[in-house]
Amino acid sequence: MNIKSLEIFVSVASELNMTSVAGQFFMSQSAVSQTIMELERELGVKLFDRINKRISLTEYGKIYLPYAKKILSIHDESLSKLKGINPVRIGASTSIGIYIMPELIGAFNTEQKSYDISLKIGNTDSILEMLLENSIDIAFVEGNVIDSRFCSEKIWKDEIVFISSCRRFKNSRVLTTGELSSEDFIIRETGSGTRAIIEEKLMAKKIKLNIRYEFGNTEAIKQAVISDMGISAVSRITIKNELSSGRICSFTVKGLTMERYFHLVSLKDRPSKKTLITLTEFCRKYSIR
Repeated sequence: MNIKSLEIFVSVASELNMTSVAGQFFMSQSAVSQTIMELERELGVKLFDRINKRISLTEYGKIYLPYAKKILSIHDESLSKLKGINPVRIGASTSIGIYIMPELIGAFNTEQKSYDISLKIGNTDSILEMLLENSIDIAFVEGNVIDSRFCSEKIWKDEIVFISSCRRFKNSRVLTTGELSSEDFIIRETGSGTRAIIEEKLMAKKIKLNIRYEFGNTEAIKQAVISDMGISAVSRITIKNELSSGRICSFTVKGLTMERYFHLVSLKDRPSKKTLITLTEFCRKYSIR
């Protein structure tokens, strides 16, 4: 067994397509297949099922995958240490990862030049799964984290705002809850922290949405709103440019506000590295406004 064979296994498990993985590693498809078979022989178990030219992870493969990722993670960290670099692997849910982290990381690197920072972005559920798998060291997520395996703290305050195209609601930018319920609503996918907080707040007010579309990212929602496909609710930090340029307008709903906190999450009982302590202290002082 060697590091490259583990890298190939993890890539095949992710892509479930040996041709695609072959291109990534500049190998032939048969060489990738041979590497997987050699790994299976060495482990004494079958990692993939191969049916009609399609592959899927076996139960053994599913068990082995998180351990392979851990081995690769430790290997990457050891190489960084040898190079005198301080590695920090950040995970962030979509809105935070796109609209906060690039600027924050840039500011942090100006202050701490010896840090090697990587960033992975996904919805809240997927980011927490990465934390459990040791694919990342620390997470920044939009949703509330109620799980005894994690330590979670509020770090930045945010506001969810209702948005529409500027040609809709010309006469009034204030809706009743009944008017809100009658509009076509565009929302993030299940697993999104933003969706969770919207549903929680509206459920508390007994407001039912007419969900017409579900999109996997905020950029798609913004384009749909600009095209007047419906209305939505998003984090204020995601629409600064569109509000100032007049491409999107915000509106309010009588008796309803949706404030929330972004959370800094780590895995309970995992020792904190000095690099993470330095980063988290910087983040606590950082303003997202």
